[in-house]
Amino acid sequence: METRTKSLTAEQVRALTLPAAQAWLRRLITDAPVEVAVVGDVEREAATRLVTRYLGALPARPRVGDKTLASLRTIARPPGAISIAESVVVLTPQAAVMSGFFGADLRDVRDTRLLNMAARILSTRMAKTIREAKQLVYSIGPRRIPPPSIRDSASSRRPLPRSPPRRRSWRRRWRRCTASSPRTGRRPRS
Repeated sequence: METRTKSLTAEQVRALTLPAAQAWLRRLITDAPVEVAVVGDVEREAATRLVTRYLGALPARPRVGDKTLASLRTIARPPGAISIAESVVVLTPQAAVMSGFFGADLRDVRDTRLLNMAARILSTRMAKTIREAKQLVYSIGPRRIPPPSIRDSASSRRPLPRSPPRRRSWRRRWRRCTASSPRTGRRPRS
């Protein structure tokens, strides 16, 4: 099970010890790649002198590049569909529906541009059908979320607050909005 995308549990936090945390930090300080950027109102020569003095004394390390920590920047996608349902007791009955799919990373320029165009089309469909015609939600629209550091984990999704009795109706409308003919690109009539 992939743990990097999940919050620590209380049990995991209690299991942490100061010596283990200190050893982890010491290993990073002595061995991990270092990338330095100097910004601000400082002359280049002065900045270079200070960086050389304080960071130049560190042992040599491999240069930071696109392969640096590459094994930590990938999360295997789970096979098949992901479906999660949770119930929480609250004073005002509400439901939140989130629907989405894995998308393109920013480095995949062509796919990113195609998804941006698809998002514009989908936004219009969602507003006309789900918001205006059926009045299931007030605010709606697709959202692309490219990951900053984990490759192949971008997503396109839209969370929506909803009253519980209308969840199924929303799901039907979402499927109709996202369905299109591969040849014509036109959606089925609602």
